[in-house]
Amino acid sequence: MINVSHLCFGIKTLFSEFSKVSGLQLNPSKCQVFVSSPEGQFADMIGIPAGALPVKYLGIPLFAGALTHSLCLPLIDKVHRRLQAWSGALLSKAGKLELLKSVLQSFSIYWTAAFMLARKTHKTLE
Repeated sequence: MINVSHLCFGIKTLFSEFSKVSGLQLNPSKCQVFVSSPEGQFADMIGIPAGALPVKYLGIPLFAGALTHSLCLPLIDKVHRRLQAWSGALLSKAGKLELLKSVLQSFSIYWTAAFMLARKTHKTLE
């Protein structure tokens, strides 16, 4: 088993080498570390605050455990907002169908690329 201090040294070295090679630097105020066990000292040792799940990353929630319908509510709200915006638009049925196919399907495809949606979410989106 790796000692926490050795792991922190390795991570700090990785950040340093990344900075040298790319010219980019890690901004601790914009970062969070997520660990599977409550190791508060780990976050302190590498100088990055500890985060708590669930958190939103690239538009989808990161969470521990199974995906529930409540975690999918942002997706459902996004679809409803788009539908409401299009309802007032003067579009033909073919135009509305094309929007449904291209835009709304892309939302659910993006989410399902990360994980399986709950059955209730699928039924709500249909």
